[in-house]
Amino acid sequence: MLHAERPHASTAAASEAIRIWLLSDGKAGHEAQLQGLGQALARRRPVTVTWIDVASRRAGWTDLLRGRYPDLTASNTPTIAVGAGHATHRQLLTLGRASGCLTCVLMRPSLPLRCFDTAVVPRHDLPPQSPRVLVTEGVLNPILPATKVDDSRGLILLGGPSRHFHFPVDDVCTRVALLCQRFPGMQWTASTSRRTPDGTIAALAAKAVANLQVISHTDTPQGWVAQMLSGCAQAWITEDSVSMVYEALSAGTATGLLALPTVRAGRLQHGMENLHRRNMINLLDPILAGQSPQRPAQPLQEAARAADWLLQKLPERVLT
Repeated sequence: MLHAERPHASTAAASEAIRIWLLSDGKAGHEAQLQGLGQALARRRPVTVTWIDVASRRAGWTDLLRGRYPDLTASNTPTIAVGAGHATHRQLLTLGRASGCLTCVLMRPSLPLRCFDTAVVPRHDLPPQSPRVLVTEGVLNPILPATKVDDSRGLILLGGPSRHFHFPVDDVCTRVALLCQRFPGMQWTASTSRRTPDGTIAALAAKAVANLQVISHTDTPQGWVAQMLSGCAQAWITEDSVSMVYEALSAGTATGLLALPTVRAGRLQHGMENLHRRNMINLLDPILAGQSPQRPAQPLQEAARAADWLLQKLPERVLT
């Protein structure tokens, strides 16, 4: 499906704008990455943005070999095409060959890296050293640094069991209660996710913590997490929810990690250890012992950095 072009704030004619196509597999996390990069590009240059749902159009290997892409015309051609998710890679490659646009993949690709002009790859995915690759701290997101922080508000984001981490509900709920009791002058809001085990909300309610409100993810509107991060003084996140950790760091809030037992040590755990070594995140035990949570020295703004890098990759004639 080819969505209508959505010009971002600009007085430039459409012919003068950089045409950005964002290829999506429909997954919320991948769409957030695309949104973050698209918005960052729009803050720098006049652009038009077109969203492509790769599941709704056919572009097979024959199209790749023949250098053709559905609905592509001389007046409907991207300047930059960006894909997030393995399901977008073949279509991104096909689109690049058919249109000659700059291609960018937002992960370590399943196809050989040389198939794409550029790749934006999180450090925890162990990207290769290459002029084609920009290494980022976590995946991209649309979160901007908070401009007004309420020191009386705290946020707790609960994930759930995954292939990397166990999620012992009783232990997690006990540590949430201790955190809230450590800061009795703050009002805390905890939210679940789709992976949070049944019974977690009831287990938290049983702790009878006066300054804690628990909300199911089913009761939060789209954009709720971003809104909460924009104003809270602290955000504590279970270790399985890696993207949320980087979103909190992008807002510039004091970010804490609620550690979980690992199924097996891997790249995600090593990524969190790296953030702790660099004093970017807080661990719970030192805070419970009396230390004060520290904010990152600078908010992460990896989407902005990726946008600047991509614009440098464009041919000079496109930017003049």
